[in-house]
Amino acid sequence: MKKSRRSPARPPTSRRTSRSIRPQDSPAVPNSENRNLDWPAIVSVGGLVLSVIIVVVASTFTSCGAASDRDLARKGQQSDRYTAAVGQLGSDTLETRLGGIYALEQLGTESTTYYLPAYEVIAAYVRSRFTLTSVGCDSRRPQSPPPAPQTPLDFDLFTAVEVLGRRGADESYVPDLSGICLSYAPLINATMRRINLARANLVSVDLTGANLTRVELSYAEMTSANLANTDLTWSNLHGANLAGAKMANAGLRGAQLTMAWLFSVDLTDADLTNADLTGANLDGANLTGANLTGADLSHANLTTATRVDRVQWPRDFTPPR
Repeated sequence: MKKSRRSPARPPTSRRTSRSIRPQDSPAVPNSENRNLDWPAIVSVGGLVLSVIIVVVASTFTSCGAASDRDLARKGQQSDRYTAAVGQLGSDTLETRLGGIYALEQLGTESTTYYLPAYEVIAAYVRSRFTLTSVGCDSRRPQSPPPAPQTPLDFDLFTAVEVLGRRGADESYVPDLSGICLSYAPLINATMRRINLARANLVSVDLTGANLTRVELSYAEMTSANLANTDLTWSNLHGANLAGAKMANAGLRGAQLTMAWLFSVDLTDADLTNADLTGANLDGANLTGANLTGADLSHANLTTATRVDRVQWPRDFTPPR
């Protein structure tokens, strides 16, 4: 009996691996149709966000508007203060005029806009009240000191000059007080730096201990002035008449004294380091202890200087005997 021939057995096939994966067997992917959205909540949140944005923007514009309003108000107040201060200078009472001067100084300190106008008004006030036609002054160079004025110098003049001298900020601004009359004025320890006093009448003025650094004093009339311990560093005294002036211990470092008239001036222990004395007339001057190191004495008249003890002369200079 013949045995039936069997075909080789096939390895069993896993239904799971051979069965194709159908879409319905994949994990469900949510879509817009099966999402359960809470639209009222979304709209509420969106409205809240929009409201916050609107509030922030409105606050920003309100803040800018408020700042602009404050700036306009401040400018308006400054304008009113300036007008009021200028008006005070015309008052008949000293206290009111002083208030106007101090108000202008304060305004010039606070505002760059009113810096020049404020100080210019003060300078104009000084010029208008103390010109060469004032009591005791003469527009021509006097041959002898004029008579002392009968009325004392108003305190507001001293204050106005002090305010001009102690100004800050804009160092390029130089108040113009050229040609004014300050003869016999008591300006002890005054601060008058960087002021134009060219051709001013300063006869017998008392500037003891004053600060006159970088002051323009060309052709000023300063006979018999008291300048003891006065700081005149880098000041211009070209052609100034200082006959008989008291200048003991004065600081004149780098000062311009070209063609200056220094007849009988007391320069005891004065500091004239690097000063320019070209063509100056020091006839009868007292130079005891003066420091002339580095000074230019070209064509200066020192032949009749009365006292030259302890003088520090410039290098290579032959002092008078």
